[in-house]
Amino acid sequence: MSDNKEIYSKDVIEFVTVAAEFSKFLESASVFSKRDYISKLLKLLPLLYLKTSLINKPETLLDDEYLETFVSETEYEMLRQEIAAKIGTSDSYLEIYTQDMEVSDEANATNISEDLADIYQDIKNFLMRFQVGNEDVMNDALAELIENFRTYWGQRLVNCMRALHNAFYAPETDWEEDEDGKTADSDDDEEEEAGNERMSNKFLNFQKK
Repeated sequence: MSDNKEIYSKDVIEFVTVAAEFSKFLESASVFSKRDYISKLLKLLPLLYLKTSLINKPETLLDDEYLETFVSETEYEMLRQEIAAKIGTSDSYLEIYTQDMEVSDEANATNISEDLADIYQDIKNFLMRFQVGNEDVMNDALAELIENFRTYWGQRLVNCMRALHNAFYAPETDWEEDEDGKTADSDDDEEEEAGNERMSNKFLNFQKK
């Protein structure tokens, strides 16, 4: 078993809390109005980026085959469709910067829902692996997460942040297209906070062992 205690560091524990909140929020799109949904994303995404960027990437200990994938293609697509339905006409945007644009001057059309589903898939897989409690698996799950953040979804996050900012503050945004949406009540918020605290305490208890 690894002696690497990066998995129990303060930065990782704080990231786990934010990641759990982010995942649960994306899974609960139906209880928010479009305005509240985008507003919450504009607060969560910068925090997620910050907390991820503070983590040191550990050295891997296992073969890739040891890291189980928990989010299926069906679950991914269902989440993407739910996010797309919630965001509505604001979902599509032009991607100003990608690695492909280093050899091309053309912007690429993409979707906020796809960006968020990609980020969710990586983070949810990490959280499920982390809950296993095997330190070597936890270590490699963290290493993979940080590598994917640096090479892929970190850029996707900041790209869709720009699109979400534009959607939220643009005067032409149609807020009426989500008439059936509603804001999650305070009980839901309290339950979410309690769940995040339980997850943080779980990993703190691992640290004490």
